[in-house]
Amino acid sequence: MLDVARIAREAIREVDLHRVIQSITEQGVALGAVSSGLFRHDPDRKALVREAAWRMPTELEQATEVLAIETGDLLVARALRSGEVEVVEDVDEIDPDHVLERDWIEQAGGRSMVVVPLIFRDSALGVLAWVFASPQHLPAREREAYRIMGEFFALAILNAQAHEQLLREIEVRKKAERERERLLSMVEKERAWLRFMIERSPVAVVMMRPGGQVLSNSEAERLLGRPIDPQGGLEQFAGIVRLPNGRILGRERKLGWELAAGPLVANSEATILRADGEEIPVFGTLGYLHDDRGRLIGGVAILQDMRPIKELERLRQEWTSVVAHDLRQPATVIHTYASLLARSSLDEKSRERVEQILVSTRHLERMISDLLDFSLLEARHLKLEYRPTSLDVLCATLSEKLAVEVANRKVNLQVEGEPYPVEVDPSRIEQLAINLLSNAIKYSYPDSPIEIRLVYREDQVEMSITNHGEGIPPHQLPTLFDRFSGGTRARGSVGLGLYIARGIAEAHGGRIWAKSTPGKTTTFFVSLPRSAPRR
Repeated sequence: MLDVARIAREAIREVDLHRVIQSITEQGVALGAVSSGLFRHDPDRKALVREAAWRMPTELEQATEVLAIETGDLLVARALRSGEVEVVEDVDEIDPDHVLERDWIEQAGGRSMVVVPLIFRDSALGVLAWVFASPQHLPAREREAYRIMGEFFALAILNAQAHEQLLREIEVRKKAERERERLLSMVEKERAWLRFMIERSPVAVVMMRPGGQVLSNSEAERLLGRPIDPQGGLEQFAGIVRLPNGRILGRERKLGWELAAGPLVANSEATILRADGEEIPVFGTLGYLHDDRGRLIGGVAILQDMRPIKELERLRQEWTSVVAHDLRQPATVIHTYASLLARSSLDEKSRERVEQILVSTRHLERMISDLLDFSLLEARHLKLEYRPTSLDVLCATLSEKLAVEVANRKVNLQVEGEPYPVEVDPSRIEQLAINLLSNAIKYSYPDSPIEIRLVYREDQVEMSITNHGEGIPPHQLPTLFDRFSGGTRARGSVGLGLYIARGIAEAHGGRIWAKSTPGKTTTFFVSLPRSAPRR
């Protein structure tokens, strides 16, 4: 009688799949087997694949490597299909069609074969074939014992497979955990680096998350004049930021993330209102952060204290104003005495020298006037006295104002539309027009005409002055109206005239621009609103 319990224990105590299969294959030694083979069921190939063998005849190794289940009448296939133990009791009585089984038995030196299906519940894992040296006449009880042993073997294989799968999953989890720890370490290093960079930043940095967490640096606390609560959320910043449009964040409505449609301040100025009453001018960006899908992930404020820069601007403006005022008096004296000399009786050579003094003095006075206007524009102290002005009349008198420069040059005035009074400061608009006309004459071909054009529209007037000359290189046009523009200096100017012209136009709520075709024409355009802008 088979010792099923002992054999089952021998197989199940192993958890390594390879050793379990090898142990099952060799269990027949205790039963008197002289050869054995374990075949794994491969449903995809519809075959039995030899997984292990013990004392398999060399001549049959290739023939038994893969055995088809649905073709032929192999005992191993029949045992898998039926789920019952198949037996060749004696090789002398074997069916002539079972050539493979007879060759296996005879070449292994045996007399009989027992094929046990390895099935546990609904899992058909394969079959186990043993060749015995003596005939095997198995009664029903022993056949059942073999079948039960096959179930134990199948269970041992399933247990080993589960253990192997568990080991793989554990290894995958360990690998995932190691990767997680690596990523967490990287994130922590990135956070530490970010905290270091933010803390060392020379500008104030405040970063916020929708959950209320706040990351800031010491410069931000210095700028606000108080500590920043890392868990205080947006509410702690309500009422302390005044935007360029005058609105104070959090004063009229609760400061919340529902305002996160776009930046509140982008590379612009704002004002910090401190609890001690001090107002600190700042420059930077104040707004919300979104990911590449447009989802809100936080807010950021990057602000630079503008007080040192404002102080430098104030000193520069003060210096410019002082220098201009100090230069004006001696220039006026020189101009006065030169004018008196020009009216006196002088020989021709002396008169030419006096005229040169007057021309240079007028140029110096214009530069001084430009410096004064520049200081007013920079300090935003340019005052305008609005009154209804006929621009067509003003432009018609420009030639008289620049009689010396115009000389015999032809200046044409063209008016389109019905003229109407425009609310401007006439002296400042005249200054702007004279500046543009003087430049047009200076940089035009000799004896070429100058065209002044006025176009009256419903709510604005467009004035343009065109000359014919070498023109302005395209790369200089974008910075033409900047202060101390390299382009205007290269053309023989100090670089303030066009900057002042732009300041006058913008102070009236208008704008100025230029178009130029090198070697042909250059046109300066000024657009002015019909009515004075609201203050």
